[in-house]
Amino acid sequence: MTTQVEVAPNGDLWLGTDSGCIRWDGTHSTIYTTANSGLPANQVHRILISPEGIVWIAAFQGLDWPYHGGLARFDGTTWTTFTRDNAPLPHEQISALGLDASGRLWIGTGGEGIAVLTLIETTAVPQIGSPLTALQVYPNPATRHGSITVSLARPGVVTGGLFDTTGRRVLEVSPTSLPQGHNVIPFDVDRLAAGSYLLRLRTPEGDAHSRLVVVR
Repeated sequence: MTTQVEVAPNGDLWLGTDSGCIRWDGTHSTIYTTANSGLPANQVHRILISPEGIVWIAAFQGLDWPYHGGLARFDGTTWTTFTRDNAPLPHEQISALGLDASGRLWIGTGGEGIAVLTLIETTAVPQIGSPLTALQVYPNPATRHGSITVSLARPGVVTGGLFDTTGRRVLEVSPTSLPQGHNVIPFDVDRLAAGSYLLRLRTPEGDAHSRLVVVR
């Protein structure tokens, strides 16, 4: 059974069903389920696609506790899953999604209230000599704890910090000597106010930047 149909800015057709989500690019179709994506459940209730092409999918299934459900975000490459375990969702069953003119995602849940999420997309990571291959922050949005994943083509010292909208450093990333490859740096934003922050890392190959949203 088809539950919703949405068209992305690039023309892709997204269909929500009671057994997963289907993406049709005009030539090929891809079926996404909990087995091959970030969907929290296979019964898709709502789909919302932002003007930038970010796909948000609300999915839920189950009659008795524990329920399975939440929100999935797909940027064309990476899936991110939001449930009550890692985000301030009032309930696992999401009944409505809406995007306002300020870029905020409004999330309506089954009888337990609403949540609002300010959407700030991650900026592109500068490539200087192309050794810095990846910078990822997870979870994003964050509520308490998270991690920064940095991939380096050669070893070196990485330092930096988290800055608020006024440019004030609110969290320091102490100078750390990292080896080549994937490296994980933990962080704690439990004491920070909700809002948008800029993460800046300085590496031997250049500076990298990413946005981090803190929610309460």
